Amino acid sequence: MIHSSAPGKLMLLGEHSVVYGNPCIATSINKRLDVYLNDKNEHGKELKCTTIDALGIKSKFPSNFEQHKFLNLTIAKFFEKYGHKNFKLTTKPMPKGLGSSSAVVVAGVKALSTLYNLNWSNDEIFKFSYDIVKEGQKGKASGYDIAVAVYGGTIRYENKKGNIHIKKLKNIRNLIAIDTGVKSSTTELVREISEKMEKYGQIFCGIFKIINKIVDEGEKEITDENYKGLGELMNINHGILNAMGLSTYEIENLINGIKPYSYGAKISGAGRGDYIIAICKEQSKNNLMNYLRDVKTEHFEILQDKGVDVEIY
Repeated sequence: MIHSSAPGKLMLLGEHSVVYGNPCIATSINKRLDVYLNDKNEHGKELKCTTIDALGIKSKFPSNFEQHKFLNLTIAKFFEKYGHKNFKLTTKPMPKGLGSSSAVVVAGVKALSTLYNLNWSNDEIFKFSYDIVKEGQKGKASGYDIAVAVYGGTIRYENKKGNIHIKKLKNIRNLIAIDTGVKSSTTELVREISEKMEKYGQIFCGIFKIINKIVDEGEKEITDENYKGLGELMNINHGILNAMGLSTYEIENLINGIKPYSYGAKISGAGRGDYIIAICKEQSKNNLMNYLRDVKTEHFEILQDKGVDVEIY
């Protein structure tokens, strides 16, 4: 049995801007997607078919391709490059909005590369996984979510015309993930911003330059462990995202409600739903948690987790 896992992610600074080759800062979270791969049955004999139980739905590969798009594409790439193998692959999913698509690719690549005895480094895992996601998203993937799943921790990521720079930063204390209770479509929102970019090109270039500066300053504040300063930058970044049409009345109410307990809070991801990320004041963490419980809002403290990992047993 091969058991691999990769962490989910949340964006700290740089949403949407990163799609256009600009830097962002993102962090892994202490929620992981697990992949279990077995090429033997209970009697120790090789399996005669490939069965996927991806994201809780069973199917025979390669049927139901859309449902298991990235996982099926990952398996197809291994079959194409390294030959067909028979195995059973099962995943234990994570909640939507936390980078499950990137995590399932990275964990799947780690498990399959182990099965094929390829002994890949993390850099090789990243390249193979990123190529899969680019194909699945028709070339529009920035790759930051893949980088977080592979390397873990808090990273600064930039992909300038294929020149990728990944820098590990210090882990950050007192980050809280807050579920808005609304599921949003990253693909649709990225398309919407792309259309606005075409219509208002100069304005959006100016916006992205400001976000670049926010990312640069954010890296400094993380290095100095100045969480008040980091929170102020998060608030500015959120204000820009709101101006881009990516917030909602409900999200603004939620952010305003936690202001007394936090240095800063913002949308994390494409917007209009999924998760908010907040950095709370050290002395106010319990009060923030109590407030979120009182308003019946799902949340968890973010502990930056390690990158992709594998066990064989």
